[in-house]
Amino acid sequence: MNREDLNKLLKAKPLTFTYAEIEQMMDEEMAKDPEEMDTEFVDLCVEVLSKAISEEAEKDTEQKTKRTKIKLIKIIAIAAVIVVILGMAVTASAKYVYNDTSNKIVKFCEDHFSINLRNANTNEDMQLNNSADLITKLEESGFENVMLPTALLTDEYTYSVEIIENNEFTSAYLHFQNKSDDSLIYATITKHKNDINKFLDTELQMTSKYDSAKQLSLNGIDVFVFGNKNTSTITYIINSIDYDIELTDYSFDSTIEIAESIK
Repeated sequence: MNREDLNKLLKAKPLTFTYAEIEQMMDEEMAKDPEEMDTEFVDLCVEVLSKAISEEAEKDTEQKTKRTKIKLIKIIAIAAVIVVILGMAVTASAKYVYNDTSNKIVKFCEDHFSINLRNANTNEDMQLNNSADLITKLEESGFENVMLPTALLTDEYTYSVEIIENNEFTSAYLHFQNKSDDSLIYATITKHKNDINKFLDTELQMTSKYDSAKQLSLNGIDVFVFGNKNTSTITYIINSIDYDIELTDYSFDSTIEIAESIK
């Protein structure tokens, strides 16, 4: 009898087996590694035992009731173990799908990527000559040699920009909207006025929904893309300016294409 047949029999005729037989099958299954364990079968055993024992407790003597309560406590404890094991299995499987980055900069921790840009290249090889209106506005606000994806500087997108300044930062908040499908891209460009070293020593935590990472080398700087099938982020630093670009409704692969247009 295979496991599928056993499941069907246990569901249809649970009392075909004795309590001891069901407990033994359950214990044998729980002794397996989390990746190999049939948690659905163990859960079915728990359900059958708890239901049968509860019904027995209602009909039997006080002494038998005490004994069935002890069994129920064991069943509840086993059910709790199943939850923990399921959590372990999910954690074990929550690995990245794709990671092409330097392990000195990007790490995968349990269920998310973290990034420390201290070891990344942040000095561009060339002086830029981009005459886009947005670049001009940013340079007039104190941002030197702005490097944005040129894919966002075409007529395909509309944009708005807001500049916020304090003693430590000048930040530009950009809002791009694709004319064809209304998808949105949010970019934050921050110029560190004093010392960027504190920021470089900070480990940035990426959202756990990202399952892929890619490192690109463009014009002497390291550009990092994190994402999944539906949303992504581009992050990089040029001298004392850090860039964070969040793309909604853009897959990881399409975001890489946009990032490759940074120049």
